[in-house]
Amino acid sequence: MEFIAPTFSNRGTHEIRRYARAQRLKERLEEGCFILLALWKGQIVGMIEVKEECHISMLFVDGEHHGRGIATKLADAAVKRCLKVDPFLKVVSVNSAPNSVKFYEKLGFVATDSERIQNGVRYIPMELEIDNVNTRL
Repeated sequence: MEFIAPTFSNRGTHEIRRYARAQRLKERLEEGCFILLALWKGQIVGMIEVKEECHISMLFVDGEHHGRGIATKLADAAVKRCLKVDPFLKVVSVNSAPNSVKFYEKLGFVATDSERIQNGVRYIPMELEIDNVNTRL
């Protein structure tokens, strides 16, 4: 909430909080999404959630751990897992918060449309073409 909430309306902030609740995470896991965690000294410092084996729905890293490559490692691990499930996968998508666009661009994602707002949540639809994934995977 520290990095995204200031750019959203109250409605958008409420929606993000609702979406990220533990019960909602559990429900999505039961529906088939997967979550990968980054741990440091036994504490969760980052997480990524992927729905439908090809859509990054959440990616967060604790502010104290920014700049250490954690988000990149989580994204790479998630893409690898998606490819294990579907070796013929062509695209991984994300609805990026406006302040995360540059991060996703560094990973090779490109915007597929202009900014949208849904339930107060601002995002830019982006896609990563698997054929263009660099060799770090």
